[in-house]
Amino acid sequence: MVSSLHTACAKYSTAAISIVSRLVFLSWRFRNWIGSLSDTLLFSFAAAEKITNNDYKGFWVVQFHATWSPLCTQLAPLFASIAQEYDHVRIKFGKVDAGLWPEVAEKHDINVAGTSSQLPSYVVFKIGKESNRYPALDADRKTVTEDIAKANRNLVVANLSLKEVWEQAEAWEEEARKKFKKEQAKKKAT
Repeated sequence: MVSSLHTACAKYSTAAISIVSRLVFLSWRFRNWIGSLSDTLLFSFAAAEKITNNDYKGFWVVQFHATWSPLCTQLAPLFASIAQEYDHVRIKFGKVDAGLWPEVAEKHDINVAGTSSQLPSYVVFKIGKESNRYPALDADRKTVTEDIAKANRNLVVANLSLKEVWEQAEAWEEEARKKFKKEQAKKKAT
C-alpha cells in the first residue's frame, strides 16, 4: 500500500513539475517577443468593425488568431517582426483574437473551430475592403488553399503583397504632402 501510494505521489509530482516547467518556458517566450508587439494593436469587437467600415486612404494588416492555437502562438513573433519592418503612417497592424470575437472572424470567412486550418489568418484591408489574405481561400471561401503551418516571413510578405502595399502607401503619402504644400503656398500667397 505504501509503495503504491509512493508511486502515485511520484507520478503526480512529475506531472506537476512538467506543467510548471512548461508554464515557465511559455512565460519566458512571451516576455521575449511581447516587446515587439508595441507596433500592433489588440482589437476589441468595436475596433475591429471600424477597420472594415472606413474610407481612410490607408491599409490595415490584421492577424486573426486564437490564444488556444499552438500555431498562432508560434507565428506571433513573425507577425510582430513584419509589423516593425513595414511600419508606415498609412499601414497599421492589428490582431483580432478569434477566440474572443468569433463573430468578427466569421464575418471575414475565418473558421474558428478547433480543427480549423485558417488560424492564424492574415488579412490586408485597403480603404476598408479586403484586398489580400493568407492563407487564401478557394472560390467557395470555405477551404484553405495553402498550409499555414509552412508559413515563413517571405511567404507571408509575398502572399499579402506587402511590398506593393508599402509602395501604394508611399504614393498616397507623397500625394498628401504635395497637397499640403500646395495649400500652404496658397495661404502664403493670400
